[in-house]
Amino acid sequence: LAAARSRTVVDMLASLALLLAIEPHLEAPWSCGATYPCTQGNGGATSHTGFAQYAWDFGLPLGTDIKAAKGGTVALIKMNSQVGGCSQTYANDANYIVIDHGDGTAGLYMHVEANSSPFGLGDAVEAGDTVARVGLTGWTCGAHLHFQVQSLCGSWWCQSQPSEFFAAGVVADGQNMTSENCGPCGATLAGGETVISESDVTCFDRLTKWWWDAGEGLDGHHWYTIATN
Repeated sequence: LAAARSRTVVDMLASLALLLAIEPHLEAPWSCGATYPCTQGNGGATSHTGFAQYAWDFGLPLGTDIKAAKGGTVALIKMNSQVGGCSQTYANDANYIVIDHGDGTAGLYMHVEANSSPFGLGDAVEAGDTVARVGLTGWTCGAHLHFQVQSLCGSWWCQSQPSEFFAAGVVADGQNMTSENCGPCGATLAGGETVISESDVTCFDRLTKWWWDAGEGLDGHHWYTIATN
């Protein structure tokens, strides 16, 4: 029995390690509580191939605040373009901000409005900070945010890397995603007992989309998922 329990624990730890190895885990790149659709997912036939294989387009309206999906340092930024249109000839006219996550990856936020970022090169950024606004610069057939996690290659346009969002996982074309980019967690240890509710998304991040709601538990709410080896 002890040996069986030991194997179960080892299997669980191995599964957890595999889950955590899918990096980076991301918040939605827009304001807490807002819901927007994915208009082109990973491997999308329109333009998400090659360097953009693991990119997403999200249907954010023109002028919408873009939030940092993960913290880091501004590695590259372009905010001076006023040019865009529905043709590949505009591909190099996009405004963008690239945030180095410090783990070998960076977040690229593209098609942003001119001069809409409060940040400059080398500035520190926290998840949830407003990094820019949605614009119509570069190759774009309508207002949206192009977002991808990419390797660091010394350029603003590098090979995208697999990543996933807290609670939503890998968002598919046509799927809506509600932002839980609501932090930072304000819970503190002040002696006695500290309760962190799983319904408070500022302090509780679900690493996959395979969670369901139940009307029970603390404050009448409970998240649950299927446990396996």
